[in-house]
Amino acid sequence: MKNLVLVVLGIVVVLAIVLFKKNGIDNGPDDSMMDQSSKVFISDSGQELKFESSPEPGYVTFSEIGTVNLLEGKANASGVEYKNEDGSIVFWYRGLSAMLLQNGNIIFEGRIVDNKI
Repeated sequence: MKNLVLVVLGIVVVLAIVLFKKNGIDNGPDDSMMDQSSKVFISDSGQELKFESSPEPGYVTFSEIGTVNLLEGKANASGVEYKNEDGSIVFWYRGLSAMLLQNGNIIFEGRIVDNKI
């Protein structure tokens, strides 16, 4: 009986995951986040950040720092993270949101407005 309950529970969990992904409820990182190469983000104050991940390793362009080359992105539960060589510039994005940090300080937060640069 215990084994039957575990099997049924496992099936329910798998079905729930499939349903959530199919309906776009899962906002976690996936391959499509890393496949889309060009993104433009805009902050609430109107600042614009451009991100290009292809060709690898990619780069980010923001008025306060200019254009910075980035290393290959790493996907995890919080989104996709890109860093420059010394780690002083970190670019994160998840779904439609992005954040840029310089020396650990947030210098940009915004939402995607276009998939083309």
